[in-house]
Amino acid sequence: MADSFTLTLDELPSREQLEHARQVLGDKLAEAGSELARSDWGLFDDVILDKLREALRGLDLVGVLGQAWAAAKELRELGGETALDGSTRKLKLGQHPLRIDLHPVISVKCGELELPELRFTLRLEGEIAWAVLVVSAGMLEALEKASLSINTTLLYGAQVIKGPLAKELQLLAPHPFPNGGYRLAEAPAPPPLA
Repeated sequence: MADSFTLTLDELPSREQLEHARQVLGDKLAEAGSELARSDWGLFDDVILDKLREALRGLDLVGVLGQAWAAAKELRELGGETALDGSTRKLKLGQHPLRIDLHPVISVKCGELELPELRFTLRLEGEIAWAVLVVSAGMLEALEKASLSINTTLLYGAQVIKGPLAKELQLLAPHPFPNGGYRLAEAPAPPPLA
């Protein structure tokens, strides 16, 4: 199994794949009153592709999963317990589904003409086989280890641009979440002085 938890540049759409969405993208860009986007697509496809690659480059899948898990009721309750006593605990997760939609937005500017933003959808769907999370003092600090399968699909509206790309991923070393983790619960305020 792969140990990479990032979506890399070679998995992003090519010019040919972007061409499949040419009509719908051209229609959106033409909303600014310019038929240029529809009539001279060659001016825009490289710009759109470069901006899309920039928006998706090095997407941290573990960070995305951490944000989703941090909203779970069971995890927030554990965060509250660890916030009270300052402890660190591990939570073992069993098999569960995964579906997260991310929405990279890109802007295209042609001279003085600023075209409407293009809002893509990066859909992550799959199954978590198992995972071990580290919760400490009210924070979701790390993904200690995990095994999952994921399908990644890039869409514009209902138009599939690329995917689904299937990956089997296994993480056997701890992966700390960015910025010290995700806040699950606040530590209680000290009692007022008498």
